[in-house]
Amino acid sequence: MPTRSPVARLSVAVCAAATAVSLTACSGDEAEADTGLLAALSHVAATDASTTYVEYGDVAAIGKLAEHDRRRFAQLAGYGYSELAMSADRIAEKLGVDPRGFSSAIWVGQPPETAGLLIGDYDTGKVSDGFEKIGAEQEDKGEAIRWRSAADRATDLSGPFTDLGLLTQFNVVSVEEGKFGYSSAGGSLDWVTDPGETTLADDEQIRTLATCLGDPVVAIIATQDERKVAVGVRAPSATELTEVVCSLTGDPQADRDRMTTELAEGRAPSSGQPWAEILPGAEVDIPDGSSGVVRVVSTPGDTAPPGRIAQVLANGDLKGLTG
Repeated sequence: MPTRSPVARLSVAVCAAATAVSLTACSGDEAEADTGLLAALSHVAATDASTTYVEYGDVAAIGKLAEHDRRRFAQLAGYGYSELAMSADRIAEKLGVDPRGFSSAIWVGQPPETAGLLIGDYDTGKVSDGFEKIGAEQEDKGEAIRWRSAADRATDLSGPFTDLGLLTQFNVVSVEEGKFGYSSAGGSLDWVTDPGETTLADDEQIRTLATCLGDPVVAIIATQDERKVAVGVRAPSATELTEVVCSLTGDPQADRDRMTTELAEGRAPSSGQPWAEILPGAEVDIPDGSSGVVRVVSTPGDTAPPGRIAQVLANGDLKGLTG
């Protein structure tokens, strides 16, 4: 289970996985967002904590990719809910909520301030019954019902979810039509239940990176050495895969030239493997209409499993490429 750092969280996401639908640009209002990623971002408040790390998965699309070739797309399963992914079967059995049955998922922040949101249709009554049975206390919050099983950020090694491999993730949850939110604390849960007027889709840096990714089925936006970067996998079909890196920069032209040279001649710091093998056919560009961002697009091939780009972010090698 991811608990401490972006690298730890990325590692769980890389080991979990699933695939997605469409994405593109703009507003914090879901009705105006024309990509799945931006729509999910519009559900989350932009705060100093929530902008540090964002993990997104189009759960429905990932499921369809897995139906096509489960082994090849296994690394995509669990994106957007990687803290829950390893326990999904048991969570569904005990609480009536199956993370794999939602349309999309997003998870934000850094421990101890994190929150997750599962978006899509589910049986709210069944889920509320599940939390009531384990002794959670009900709190009414607008149109949603909150169930609290522990105090904010409290860890109980004999708590009701230890058999699921969970400690604080379900300290407080929100049950509402079309949305299931969860967090270790009520204040963090508010990010995904009452995001207010300024959401992650409105945050300039997050929105720039989300737009740069194009149409990913999974995405991670993180901070590495003060620089925000994003990685994603595009999969309009099971036979059309690309992996994407976007990096904010103060000098796009210089970084484009340096990264082009690094991809052609350089090697990943941890393994010494040539970048040309890790990211085959990679091309570097500056997206049209954007400023301050450089993008790398790689094609993994017809049979290669997607997800290498998230691995190099998780192990720190991406810094050797993006600077």
